[in-house]
Amino acid sequence: MAATPRRPVTPRRPPQKGQTRPAQSRGRHLRPQAEQVEKPQRPQAPAEARREEPPKEARAAQKKPEGALRPFARGSETPPASAPETPAREGKNSPLPLPVKKQGWLQRKKWWLALAGVLLLLLLSGLALEKAPFLRAQKAAVSGISYVDAGAVDNAARRVFGTPLYRVPTATVEEEIAKLPGVKSALVTRAWPDGLRVEISERKPVAIVAHPGAGATVVDEAGARLPLSPEKAGQLPTLTVGEKSQDPAAATETMLGTLAALPDPLRERAREMSASSRDDVSFIVESESHGRKRVVWGNAKDGELKARVLAALLEVDAPIIDVSSPTAPVTREK
Repeated sequence: MAATPRRPVTPRRPPQKGQTRPAQSRGRHLRPQAEQVEKPQRPQAPAEARREEPPKEARAAQKKPEGALRPFARGSETPPASAPETPAREGKNSPLPLPVKKQGWLQRKKWWLALAGVLLLLLLSGLALEKAPFLRAQKAAVSGISYVDAGAVDNAARRVFGTPLYRVPTATVEEEIAKLPGVKSALVTRAWPDGLRVEISERKPVAIVAHPGAGATVVDEAGARLPLSPEKAGQLPTLTVGEKSQDPAAATETMLGTLAALPDPLRERAREMSASSRDDVSFIVESESHGRKRVVWGNAKDGELKARVLAALLEVDAPIIDVSSPTAPVTREK
């Protein structure tokens, strides 16, 4: 087989000055250039019918609103006509913004002045409360009294007259009034500008205690003597201490405990209660169907149980009911 002759290689010459080397594809195969397709041009109107466009400066002036700033060259002496004029400064009294530090100092100064004004007002108010004569305690209004001595209450309140009202020791006045006979508690309040208001809670009378040779006194449920005459006490049960009693206080305490153990319907009908000691309490009860009956109560133990047994036996036809032993009550003729 005959050898194929080689193609002679043409040496490359460098491009001369002013000449450019034609672009060659680096690829192995050359790609044909795409043929340029001419775009169809739009038909233009004749020169006479064309609208003359205004220059660019005129178009820019039409688009900008009135009063807008227009740029001007640095070298020009006069600004554009549409630029707003800056107000001229009128002397030293022109309102200019203060520096931030000075504004903070002024604000702190205002706070200090306000605080000083409040302290001064408090000082003047304290002096007025302390020195003003029309702000001192001069009178007392007492309420809630029926049998307690009103003069004694007024005298207890007068001890603080002349004191500045805001310094009146109301708790001390209440303690002094509570020590008076018949007073259970007292409430003292200030009535500005120069008065006191005293509300009294009196002790409730529950019985009249008759001591041999010592007369009769009205007592409350705790046995405290009340400044009330028996004639004005109304219908209260009478508690009589026996002449041979060796401990009248104990006998009185037991009778008061017996009254407290009785329910309200029985307590209202109890009459002529007597005792010489803690263990021999007896009294009269009025029955609706059988009249007066004597009840032998005994001591103060099991008071509630004795009261229930007595209520159950009250309508039994017997003049004496013995409930000293409530688990084994007895009714008898004598």
